[in-house]
Amino acid sequence: MKPLDNNHPHIIYRIAFIVLLALRFLTAHAGYQYTPNCERAMEELLSLRTTSARKVLSLEKAEHPDNHYALYLENYCDVIDLLMLEDTSLYENFKYNYEARREVMDGKDEDSPYYGLIESEMLFYMGVGHLKFGSKIQGARKIYRAFKILKKNVEEHPHFWLNEKWEGSYK
Repeated sequence: MKPLDNNHPHIIYRIAFIVLLALRFLTAHAGYQYTPNCERAMEELLSLRTTSARKVLSLEKAEHPDNHYALYLENYCDVIDLLMLEDTSLYENFKYNYEARREVMDGKDEDSPYYGLIESEMLFYMGVGHLKFGSKIQGARKIYRAFKILKKNVEEHPHFWLNEKWEGSYK
């Protein structure tokens, strides 16, 4: 193999540019990864086993602390507990956890189609919590805002298949 000489520095720049571009696309949505732990947690959630789902999500957050999908699934745990147990103390905890999670997630990886979808879904469930345990007006406002965020996400990411999960509800 012939070594590169100083007469061809543009080759090095081209290679560096290609590598950086490839890394950009590989990590474009690194904040929302459906990892094997997230898959296991979702399976637990679908069986309404929130305690075991939380354990799996603790592992996920330790292994991938920047994976916001784990925070979304934790919010889902809170929603299930709140709606199944109908405990007003869980409602206060749910509101606090929602705010803390959104503080971590807001402004991060906003170009990802997951960002708008998850933001709208978490806000929708916060609205449902308000309707059931708090202010009906505040709940209705949050649900309305959630649908506006989802509609915007559909417009910005029309081919993102997970948008279809909620898209029919606002048409």
